[in-house]
Amino acid sequence: MRTLFRRRHATAHLRARQTLSFARGRGVTLRCLEGVCWVTREGDERDHVLRPGDSFRSDSPGRIVVWAVTDARLRIEPPGGEPLLAVPETAFLPSSLPEA
Repeated sequence: MRTLFRRRHATAHLRARQTLSFARGRGVTLRCLEGVCWVTREGDERDHVLRPGDSFRSDSPGRIVVWAVTDARLRIEPPGGEPLLAVPETAFLPSSLPEA
């Protein structure tokens, strides 16, 4: 299933262990409203853990994958209000989990 966000922002509700992937991540801002999410970005050796109040902005064009450690709610802000393609993916279990 593909979702095309045409508004300045969208809110995603993720269940624990659900993932969401953005094919082109440059300029995307993710704001954690509830829960805990693990964010990984193509070409970045660092992972990022978002808790309520935290945000992440991608400055590189690669894929972004968000994995919900717990049930979570994210505000997704596309760059410059442009439409954003987001693809929900099959849940996966990373080899190591951040602490919730």
